[in-house]
Parts: sequence; structure tokens; C-alpha cells
Amino acid sequence: MKGSGCILAHCMGLGKTLQIIGLIHTLLSNRERTKCNRILILLPKNVMTNWKIEIEKWTEKCKFKIPVYQLKDDNSVLAKEKYKQRINYIEQWFNDYGVFLLGYDMYKFLVTGNKFIFI
Repeated sequence: MKGSGCILAHCMGLGKTLQIIGLIHTLLSNRERTKCNRILILLPKNVMTNWKIEIEKWTEKCKFKIPVYQLKDDNSVLAKEKYKQRINYIEQWFNDYGVFLLGYDMYKFLVTGNKFIFI
């Protein structure tokens, strides 16, 4: 059915991350067939580094390497120049290929332009 999905599990230790990494690797390493160039993962910022490490760990012996982009919310003053740097980094990922790890708060900020809005 179009538009349907699933929840893998909600408990720790059931292999959700490894399943997703396997799917990501399959999709991106077969980009010509799958037409999938970019994958965005929205996640809590406290697990972003863990995801990056896990992706690198489980694909280190693969011929195809997955570029991992990571945009952290550094809680600094969000000046226009910083905003432009973030947009340029996102465009780099968009024009190339790979996985982009983005925290919920940074996603809300980039979409709405307001750091303190709650969706």
C-alpha cells in the first residue's frame, strides 16, 4: 500500500540501527537502480555521534563508503553567517549523496527559522 510504513521496535538491543544501516547501504550503493541519493535521519542530538560511529563501523570493510554528514546544534547565537554555512553544508549533501544526521531542534529551526518554536 502506498504511503505505509512500519515501526521496527522500540526496545534497545533489537538491531534497529544495524537494519537501517544495511538498508541505507543497499539503497545508496545501488543508486542507479534505486534512484536514492540522499537519506535524512532525524534523531535526538545526543545519539548523533553514535549513529555516525555505527555507520562507519558496520560499513568499514565495504567497498562502497557512505558519506555521513552531521549538523549539530551548538546552541550558539544563530547569526546569518552561521545560517548560510549550514545551508551550504546541506546543499553539499543534497548535490552529492549520502546520509545526513540532523537533530530535531535543528530541523525545526531550519524549517521555521525560529529556534524556539515547538511543532
